[in-house]
Amino acid sequence: MAEMEKIKVLFIGNKVPFPDLDGGTAASRAMIQNILDAGCTVQAVFFDTEKHPVRSEALFPEWHDPAFSLEKIRVDTRVNLRDALLNLFFSTKSYHIIRVQKSIVQKQLQAITEKFVPDIIILDGLFALAQAPFLKSVTRAPLVYRAHNIESEIWFRLAGHSRFSPKKRYLHILAKRLQKFEKKTAHLLRDVWAVSEPTAQFFAALKVPARVVYPSFRLQSHEAPHEQYTGHGPFRMFHVGSMDWQPNTEAVAFFVKDIFPQLRRQFPLVEFHAGGRHFDVDAFPETEGVFYYGEIEDYRAFTADKHALVVPLLSGSGIRMKIPEAWAAGIPVLATPAAIRGIPAEPDVHFGMFSNTAELLALCRAWLESPEYWKKLSQNGRRQVEELFSHEALAKSVGEYIADIVRLDKK
Repeated sequence: MAEMEKIKVLFIGNKVPFPDLDGGTAASRAMIQNILDAGCTVQAVFFDTEKHPVRSEALFPEWHDPAFSLEKIRVDTRVNLRDALLNLFFSTKSYHIIRVQKSIVQKQLQAITEKFVPDIIILDGLFALAQAPFLKSVTRAPLVYRAHNIESEIWFRLAGHSRFSPKKRYLHILAKRLQKFEKKTAHLLRDVWAVSEPTAQFFAALKVPARVVYPSFRLQSHEAPHEQYTGHGPFRMFHVGSMDWQPNTEAVAFFVKDIFPQLRRQFPLVEFHAGGRHFDVDAFPETEGVFYYGEIEDYRAFTADKHALVVPLLSGSGIRMKIPEAWAAGIPVLATPAAIRGIPAEPDVHFGMFSNTAELLALCRAWLESPEYWKKLSQNGRRQVEELFSHEALAKSVGEYIADIVRLDKK
């Protein structure tokens, strides 16, 4: 695309997307690849943190490209009890945000911006959005926010689920301050690329141009369909998610403690396999039929003998990338309303929906009585990914969005 070759994109990321270990990193990787495939030059900047260190040797092979360059900025995002208390009692600012609004970070961002001279800046995630006020003061490049979630909404839901009153009040304060920042910063943005319709609607209500840009997948049409459950032997459900994200920890605890024991009594052959980054096995009770893993090195190998993805989220925002990833592999999905929120899908057409034990028991009975029902869900899920999450189609759209923004900015 000749007209795109001159467009320079500064991509500032919350966390490094390599290696590709969770839904957030997969979405960031897909977005950068979309931009590169649209013909742009990309200068990526990632925050190098204790939680998400930047390891250059893990860089994806396809990014060893003259059009891609990488910088990292070291920043300590760890929660400091003293700073958190001072912020609570002597400030009205969001503690989430001030942890990364540091002068050393801003100086490095300014140096990178002045050297690269971007035509457009894409802020990928909340910590990147925290830099918007500063970037607006040092560059005329339009700012685009890649919104994975409505972050304040996650914290409001966590507060709502907390049963300990002091914690509940504190989480509510964090959520309210964060929401105030999101609303105040929105007017600095030229556009918002949201991963889901509810996230786009949140920003559109603030009079900010917002559109849904789904994460993309490279699909192989020749991939063999996933093996379906035949009714014999263990029926293996699984969940994979980064366990340093509190909604995932909450979801697995809810499923193991409140749902699975009753499920196991009705269906003795059912198993639940859970793994992911930062999985603290000792934090969950030993339960018959439940198997815990650490970090999953090979997702395809892990899921090869599993029969259904279970996503029992109670809170959260954005979309769960593991759902379209499972669809792409032909794996049936069982999900709560919170888990499927933001993903265009119909219950009993693309996935099985449950909110409690009784509903999940009904789904499992249907599974055993009608294997064709689950084959239909697998096929419909795969078609949904092909129509909405195709890398080729989204790369073309992203290129057009960038070209339009830059062209209007230079008029």
